[in-house]
Amino acid sequence: MAKPAPYSGSAEDCSGFLLQCALVLEMQPHLYPNDTSKIAFIISQLQGKALKWADSLWTQKGPVVQSYNSFVTHFREVFGKPVSDSSIVTFTNIVPRTRNDFLQYSHQLNLDLNTVNQNLSLSERNRVITYTEAVQPYPDHPDRFDVYPQVLCRQSVCGRCYWEIERNGEYVRISVSYKSISRKGFGNDCVFGSNDQSWGLICFSSSYSFRHKNIETKLPVKSISRRIGVYVDHSAGTLSFYSVSGDTMSLIHTVQTTFTQPLYPGFTVYPLSLVKLC
Repeated sequence: MAKPAPYSGSAEDCSGFLLQCALVLEMQPHLYPNDTSKIAFIISQLQGKALKWADSLWTQKGPVVQSYNSFVTHFREVFGKPVSDSSIVTFTNIVPRTRNDFLQYSHQLNLDLNTVNQNLSLSERNRVITYTEAVQPYPDHPDRFDVYPQVLCRQSVCGRCYWEIERNGEYVRISVSYKSISRKGFGNDCVFGSNDQSWGLICFSSSYSFRHKNIETKLPVKSISRRIGVYVDHSAGTLSFYSVSGDTMSLIHTVQTTFTQPLYPGFTVYPLSLVKLC
C-alpha cells in the first residue's frame, strides 16, 4: 500500500494524511505489531514532510538564504535520524486514568479448555469457574494442570490489554503467566505466582497479597471489591490490578518489569470460591 502523500497545508489534506496512516497500519499489521512501531511509522512520515517543507520554503534566493540553508542542514541532522524506542517512550508509557480509558483496551477472554484442572467446573458458556470436589471428566492433555485448580486463557496478551473479572468466596488468584509454565506435579513451577514464569494477585475474603517467584507481598488495601480489573502494557513492562466499583478505579498493586514472552491470563479457584469472566 502506498505511503501517505506530502502534506499541502490544508485541513482536508491533514485529515487525509491521518486516514492514510490509519489504513497503512490496518492493512499491514505484520509490519506494525505494537504501539511502538505504529508511532515510529507516523513520526517517520511527519519527519519526511517537515524536511520537504524546510527544503521548499527556503529555495528562494535572498540575503538570508545562507542562514536558512544552515537551518535546513541542522534540521536534517536533528530530525532526519531514525526513530528509536527511547525517543517515543513518553508516548507509549502513558497510563489510562479513568475506567473508560481502560475499557478502550478491553479484550474478550476465553478459557483454554485444554488447561482446566479437573477440580474446576465451568458454567455459563465457560465464563464462570467454580471449585468442585467432584472430579470433572476432562480428557488427558499435556497442557492441563493436573494438580492445582488452575486454568489459563486461550488468548495471549501483547501490547496494551485490559480485562475484568468478578470473584466471590474465600480464595482466588488472578494471574498472568507465560505459556511455558509447568503443568504437571506438585512443584512451585506449576503454581501461579510461585515461579519466574507467572505473577499473581491473591484475593482473600478480606485482604490482598501479590506473589512472584514465590515471594509474597502483603498489600495494605482497605477497599475490597468483587470486581477486579487487570491492565497490562506488555512493551512497557507494566502489570496493574485495580479494584473496580462502578466507574471508580482503585489501584491495588502495580509491577514494573520486563516481559520476555507473551502473557496469558490465568485463574486459581479454591474451595467455596468462583471467578467470572466479565
